[in-house]
Parts: sequence; C-alpha cells; structure tokens
Amino acid sequence: MSAGFDAAALMALTAGQTLAVSGLAFQYEDTYEVAPRSPADLVIQ
Repeated sequence: MSAGFDAAALMALTAGQTLAVSGLAFQYEDTYEVAPRSPADLVIQ
C-alpha cells in the first residue's frame, strides 16, 4: 500500500471513529482532499 500504510489496520477502522489527519492538501474541481504522507499522519483520537 502506498506511503507505508498497513491495509489491515486501515480496514480495522470503524464508522464513528475520529481521526486527526495531516498531509498535503489538494483541490480537484469542487472536491478537497488531504493526502497523508506516512502512517504517522493518521492519529485515532
């Protein structure tokens, strides 16, 4: 998986969990996205 993310860990996330995400910000037309650079950019609150 890109940026070193563990697919199993991401699949274990459940609806309703709160995440703090850091990364690069992008805009494509009317859609805003944040692209985390490494697993450290995702923190479960």
